[in-house]
Amino acid sequence: ISVYDSVGRLQRVFPVASGTKSLPTHPGVKVVCEKMADPTALAQKLWPKSGGLAFGKRLIDLNWYDPASGAQTVSDEELHGTYETDSIGSNASHGCVRVNNDHIEWLYQNLQLGDVVGVRE
Repeated sequence: ISVYDSVGRLQRVFPVASGTKSLPTHPGVKVVCEKMADPTALAQKLWPKSGGLAFGKRLIDLNWYDPASGAQTVSDEELHGTYETDSIGSNASHGCVRVNNDHIEWLYQNLQLGDVVGVRE
């Protein structure tokens, strides 16, 4: 993940784990639509075997975004932390973008609802 300021200057770069071949992370323009301070209950519901730890410490939900119209549609992809630190740098997620927990903390604090996120291959 590369984070740029409002005038296009690179601020930070974070290594990620992205989707697998069968469950890829789809490239495109997305927007931060929700932020979850504690994704434990959601992780427990969706991935019971994770013991509530599947999304790490924070979760940022992303919608598809059309810059021309401003329209948003559900992407079913998130940006989230992970306790599986050895997965970073690989294709290991189920379509989401995962980062180390300390990195998701920074992203959670610095990305706001409505911020645009570009996902590329």
